[in-house]
Amino acid sequence: MGVASLIIGIVSLMISFIPICGYFSLIPATVGIILGAVAYSKDPKSEEPKGQALAGLILNIVTIGVLLTWTILIIFGDNIDPEEMKHMQIKLQENMEEKAANKTDDNNA
Repeated sequence: MGVASLIIGIVSLMISFIPICGYFSLIPATVGIILGAVAYSKDPKSEEPKGQALAGLILNIVTIGVLLTWTILIIFGDNIDPEEMKHMQIKLQENMEEKAANKTDDNNA
């Protein structure tokens, strides 16, 4: 079960980085978390290694975190004011030009 959790975790994590298609990795990640937790909490006297189960558990939890991040970005990313964005871009450009001018002055001195 630990190996299955690890494989599901790797595949789910890769799929979760695809913006809209990533939501298809929610069900496998949930299954991977269950498999990893069961494999990790098995009898401590068993000779089965727990490293793969723990790695799968972590990967599946990270997958859920990536999906939550995408969800937050999609929901709140639409609320950015275009005028505020332009103002931020202008400030950034002025900052970059100022740093470039300072660097040129330092090289000439």
